[in-house]
Amino acid sequence: MDKGFFKKIVEAPHQSRTYNITMATFLGALISGVILFNVHISKTTTESLNKHKGFTVGYIYEYELTTGVDYVNYIKFRYLVKNKIYKNYNGAPSSNGLGYEFVNKTFPVVFDTVEPANSRILIFPSDYKGLGMSFPDSLNWVIQLMEKYKVKE
Repeated sequence: MDKGFFKKIVEAPHQSRTYNITMATFLGALISGVILFNVHISKTTTESLNKHKGFTVGYIYEYELTTGVDYVNYIKFRYLVKNKIYKNYNGAPSSNGLGYEFVNKTFPVVFDTVEPANSRILIFPSDYKGLGMSFPDSLNWVIQLMEKYKVKE
């Protein structure tokens, strides 16, 4: 084997310590920036949604149960605003299939009247509470399903 190879391996960490520190700092700053940007965008869209609230009816056409690192469930819905169909999705509580109970059903949707693609479907009590609204009696069956599936918000 080439003796220079081992020398490079042994000396490389000493020669590139400054480089490693610089790269770690850069990557840390980049990741922090991305996280802060996402938080800002999320806050901005939520504020805009609360400021320019409109309501319509949404139809749930799919429930996606994911696995792996992410393990987020999605309720996919579509709704109509000014003769245009929009599609969106909400994260759903982890459960053993609660979301499937909502497929092919309709629920209220709150949307941003300035940017109608910014929306949320209102299913769970926490959805209404987050908007400062009372949970409607007509959706009490949702609470019963949450109890059946042992889902807590």
